[in-house]
Amino acid sequence: MRDRYDAGVGGPDLLPHRWGQLANSIPLIAGRQTGVIAGMAVQDGNLAERHRGTGTRVTVEELHQFATHQLRLDYIFWGSEEPSFTRDVLPYLRGLASP
Repeated sequence: MRDRYDAGVGGPDLLPHRWGQLANSIPLIAGRQTGVIAGMAVQDGNLAERHRGTGTRVTVEELHQFATHQLRLDYIFWGSEEPSFTRDVLPYLRGLASP
């Protein structure tokens, strides 16, 4: 039996609190079969996104946890918008690489 497929999926911006995505594309990506590669992007401006219920700004850690645990993404493409990239994204990613 094959454990990999010659296919992949992607989706809209990686935002865990958008109802339209949670009701449509997110369940399809999360429910894909093992072996189907998936990737999504954190676009410029996404780190300014606020949760409608709490008003809190989305964090890099929150996006990473959502991507890796709930969606099982193989790839995350991080936008390079400043100052978010240098201030928030790079330190978090460097922390992941530390032993």
